[in-house]
Amino acid sequence: MHPDQGEREMRPTKILRVARSDERGSDQPVVLHVQPTAATIPLNLAIAATDGADSFGLTLKDSKAKTLKDPASELSDDDWKAVLRAVLLADPPPEDLRWLPTVQLSALVNNDGIAITVREDVGGIRRRLGALTLAPQELEIELWDWLDRVCRDREAAETRCRRAEKDALEARAKLEALERQVQDLSQAKKKHEDALILQFQHLLNQKKKRIRELSRGAAATPLSPDLPAAAVSGRKRKQGDAGDDGDEDDREEEDPAGDSDVEMEAAGDRLELVDPDAEDRHTTDGEATTDDDDDEL
Repeated sequence: MHPDQGEREMRPTKILRVARSDERGSDQPVVLHVQPTAATIPLNLAIAATDGADSFGLTLKDSKAKTLKDPASELSDDDWKAVLRAVLLADPPPEDLRWLPTVQLSALVNNDGIAITVREDVGGIRRRLGALTLAPQELEIELWDWLDRVCRDREAAETRCRRAEKDALEARAKLEALERQVQDLSQAKKKHEDALILQFQHLLNQKKKRIRELSRGAAATPLSPDLPAAAVSGRKRKQGDAGDDGDEDDREEEDPAGDSDVEMEAAGDRLELVDPDAEDRHTTDGEATTDDDDDEL
């Protein structure tokens, strides 16, 4: 076994089918075999390619990857490496997978080798990001191993697809069950609200009916003039201070005899304040004054 073979087997290889951009088009694509050469350096790769007739190769180093970027590209060196990892590696980091939907590869075969062009297609607008040039080499193309790798990758992809479909079906069944529960709860909520509204309406009608009965009873019962004074005064106190003042004025107007008694009592008090001795003294003084006047005469 080659000393590097154990290290190479630590990371999976990848088989790529790249459409050609020359006159032969997609009738005879280029097949790439990407083999990692280092366990810890992602872009240390050995790339072998064939167009069905000749073989080509490239040894890529991570430290030299930035030299493959197009000078007119606006990508940073880190983004360019992320694009290469996404399209060339079988196990790219998850954060690099975002480039896959927009990155395309095309191959141009000529006498100098194969030029693998990397482009980005965003909304129909394409821009060239870089290129990898594979020179002609006398390589042993192990088509059996490549075919075996493709079959294993396909089986793994089909397994993942079936598992994803199963998970999707289970998730859909759970979602449908939850939707049915939501509908049942909504219907139960509506029925409960309708029942509460009916109960409230019945209670409100009963209260209104009772209020009408009490109002009719109060209107049909006249106020008796023979009610005791205590009952009348009790009713008056319930009407508030303002009502009490008005009721007192009414009672004063309705009881003129009581006012006359008060006036007679006040007159009696004034009569009792008259002193008879004071009248005698006044008479004596008057007589004395007359006598004095007579003496003067």
